[in-house]
Amino acid sequence: MRKVKLKLGRLVLLDIEGEIGSIYPHVIENEMWRDVAGAKQNKEGKLTHMFYQPCDAEQIAKDLKDDPVFEEQVHLEVWSLEGKEEIDKLYEFDGTLYDALLIASNEGAKYDI
Repeated sequence: MRKVKLKLGRLVLLDIEGEIGSIYPHVIENEMWRDVAGAKQNKEGKLTHMFYQPCDAEQIAKDLKDDPVFEEQVHLEVWSLEGKEEIDKLYEFDGTLYDALLIASNEGAKYDI
C-alpha cells in the first residue's frame, strides 16, 4: 500500500510515496483536472504529487470523483501546515486517494491562513 501525506495550508499538497519522473498527463489532457495547479507522476505513470488551492478543493473532488486514479487504496496521513512547516498531524488511516480530496474539500479552507 502506498503512503500518502496530505498537507493543508495556503496550498493543498498531496505527496504520494514514489519517485517523480514527469508531469502527470491528465492535468494537460483532461478538462476535469482544470482546477489542479500541478501534478507529477513516477516512472510507472502513477500519481506522486498534486497541489491546488483550498478554495478549489470542493470543485476538484466533484470533477475527479470518477477518475480511476482516486480509487487507489493508500495509507493516508493528514497534516496542517504553517507556511511550509508541518504543524499538527490531524488524521491517519487507510483509505483511497479520493478520501484525500474529500478531506481537503471539507477542511482545507480553515487551514488556508
